[in-house]
Amino acid sequence: MYLTKARLSNHPQTRSQRVELMRQGAYASHQLLWKLFPQQKERPFLFRQEQGDGYSAPKGEPCFYLLSSHLPENLDGLVETESKPFHPQLQQGDQLGFTIRLNPTVCRDKKRHDVLMDARLQWLKQEAERMRISSQGGQGNLKNELLDQAKDQDIERWQKLLLERVSEDNIENLQSRKALLNQVLQALAEQAAKDWWQQRLESMGVNPDTSSIQQVSGYLQHQLPRKAKEASFSSVELTGQLTLEQPDLFLEKVNAGIGRAKAFGCGLMLLRRC
Repeated sequence: MYLTKARLSNHPQTRSQRVELMRQGAYASHQLLWKLFPQQKERPFLFRQEQGDGYSAPKGEPCFYLLSSHLPENLDGLVETESKPFHPQLQQGDQLGFTIRLNPTVCRDKKRHDVLMDARLQWLKQEAERMRISSQGGQGNLKNELLDQAKDQDIERWQKLLLERVSEDNIENLQSRKALLNQVLQALAEQAAKDWWQQRLESMGVNPDTSSIQQVSGYLQHQLPRKAKEASFSSVELTGQLTLEQPDLFLEKVNAGIGRAKAFGCGLMLLRRC
């Protein structure tokens, strides 16, 4: 395996490519990086897109990390790459820090749903039923109904729920019931992402009892304009620590990528030793 940093060069022809990356997002990134592997018929890489910090790439410019089974080839000077072999020596009990961009989904009614949005919607429906109001409609409608109908005991219940999941230091100024409800929904969504991850650790060769998520951030919904109408996927960033139980199995999972939407920049785990 090879770990590669890649960025667009200063070649004049890359100007149009930058515009395409802005317009088409993950789809254009996938198409660009595929060109680094012209001899491969099946996608041999995972990737993660970042914005340059002024060191690894010009500030604000797109740059990429790739994990691939083949060494990327030179793309006519349009993409600059720095590659090195990726064969980490791992042992049982090793503790690693990680960052990963994921597309967590859950199957409900034979359809795949965004885990974070599904958690929000299911709670809103349950809360509506508890308050004896209609549980039909989307999130926006349900939120408005809850805010209109909420009584003091409902507000107190929401506050208690929030404090069970978020420390007081991390709770923003709650000047309205709307702000409270939004923070409750955010906390529920973040917990759903953590639970999704936790449920998969053992199958990844990781000890679930000594591993943790320190931050859930960067939730985004991505449109895929070249796919079917309204085609999209979501992504979220998880940062934390893990303890290896089965190093060989873990490395196999890392090399294959975690979760779905790997063709669109999800599933590549960046690791560091603690």
